[in-house]
Amino acid sequence: MLIIREDQMEVLGNYMLNKFENALVTHLNLYFPEKCEAMGESGVREMIRHGIAQAKSYGIVIEYQVSRYINLMFMLGKDFDTDSALPWASEILLNSSFEGTFAKIETLCRAADTHSK
Repeated sequence: MLIIREDQMEVLGNYMLNKFENALVTHLNLYFPEKCEAMGESGVREMIRHGIAQAKSYGIVIEYQVSRYINLMFMLGKDFDTDSALPWASEILLNSSFEGTFAKIETLCRAADTHSK
């Protein structure tokens, strides 16, 4: 029987998180090149880490959904979730009636799209 120790799980988790972060850096540089250039790579990585933590605080932990949340940060601002000019964002994120986080992030993205028009 294969037994994975807790420290091995931590190493694996850190590896996967780093891989996800690297993929997001590439993605963000492709879709938000000016913003990424202005922030520099360390700033982009800091924003990604902040986004991962913020998304997690709303129960959003699936990579695809976290990626969409971070895209919204780049579109609307780092703290769009608490921005008083965007009250709809916190209303959606704090709404517990959604059937899972997929519906929540999809609703949030649609609202952001409507807001940006």
